[in-house]
This record gives sequence, C-alpha cells and structure tokens, in this order.
Amino acid sequence: MPIQEMRSIWTPLALVRVRFFRSDDGQVYIKVGNRRRRKFMNSKD
Repeated sequence: MPIQEMRSIWTPLALVRVRFFRSDDGQVYIKVGNRRRRKFMNSKD
C-alpha cells in the first residue's frame, strides 16, 4: 500500500479532538479521537 502524505487542516473542532486532514491528491479525511482516519464524504474536486 503506498504511503500518502497528509496535512492537518485546522478547524475549531480540533479543540474537541475532531481533526481533518488533506492528502496530496486532494481527498479530505476526518479523524475523531483515537479512531482511524476515514474519507470525509466524496470530497474529491
């Protein structure tokens, strides 16, 4: 499986441990607490 580089997107939800990440190919992922990252809807533009 190829390694994807992801950058964190800061939102106010980060204060309650809901974090968003954007991958190099433009997909947006969400991470809640200690759970794994999941694709956030169909966010590919």
